[in-house]
Amino acid sequence: MLFALVLHLIAGLVTGSVFKIRTLLVVLCCVGGEVILASGMHGISFGLVQVANLVAVQIGYMAGMLVRGAIERSLGRTASARTRRAS
Repeated sequence: MLFALVLHLIAGLVTGSVFKIRTLLVVLCCVGGEVILASGMHGISFGLVQVANLVAVQIGYMAGMLVRGAIERSLGRTASARTRRAS
């Protein structure tokens, strides 16, 4: 179970450092489905332990965002604002 927790943490870290928040929502839906399936197959107590995977994805995402922000700051890059052209 620790191995699964580490894998979910790494998945959250990669997701946070590369993708935007919408991708996190998709990943959380997938992990939520995993929790529901685990609860149905192995019982509610096992499913409650699997909720830690949801938390690991969220913590990993936060860490990934921090890493991405630190890298962008160290390279002197700022987030580009999307502007619309007047027609």
